[in-house]
Amino acid sequence: GESEAILGAVLESEGMSFEIVSKFPRDVDPRQLKDTLQGTLRRLRMPRIKAYLAHDSACLRNTTIQEQLACAKDQGLISQFGVSVYSPDELHQLMDRGPAFDMVQLPLNVFDQRFRTMLPELKRRGVEVHVRSVFLQGLFFLEPERLSPHFDRVRSKLTGLRRLAEEHRIPLSALLLGYAMAQPDVDRIVIGVTSIDELRENLAAGAHAARCRELLSQLDALAVSDEDILVASNWR
Repeated sequence: GESEAILGAVLESEGMSFEIVSKFPRDVDPRQLKDTLQGTLRRLRMPRIKAYLAHDSACLRNTTIQEQLACAKDQGLISQFGVSVYSPDELHQLMDRGPAFDMVQLPLNVFDQRFRTMLPELKRRGVEVHVRSVFLQGLFFLEPERLSPHFDRVRSKLTGLRRLAEEHRIPLSALLLGYAMAQPDVDRIVIGVTSIDELRENLAAGAHAARCRELLSQLDALAVSDEDILVASNWR
């Protein structure tokens, strides 16, 4: 869409500076990757961005894409490049067989703890870790009793999560963000907002970080391994 152009115009007009991480299209012509990046830079009105990510590991394994990313990094157009992953197997294969990468984006939340054991090794290798899906596509905010039978297997956990937040007087969104913030090997949390009020609420989550850390063992106990729950495209 026009998000890059809008963001670039706002940042320039307000004199603001942010570290920008972008993803290149899945269907990009590998030979034109650097041209695609330069188009992003023009729209953002920036000489460089922090990182450029592949949408999946198959894309990153393309030799031409690897060469184009390395060239862009050498020329100072990006500081890092990496990949968005969806399963531990996908990440294991990348870590075992390459190619090398500087940044990874992966899902992590109180239900989806599949990647936690891999985080220390990523940090040992100097990989910056960004986590997404801390709210699990909004599932945690839905009324448990109103969910379809598909969610029967986690209904009690959803109820328990809400009860935990209420008992400790922590907003549910802050508890969910606090869980991600409490992971020592996580560098950034990727979230979306639909209003200024949502943004303010999420920014205020840091005030509850210490109490969230005290509840880590109870939150860890909510882990789910069933991908029919963890992967939103499997919901019904």
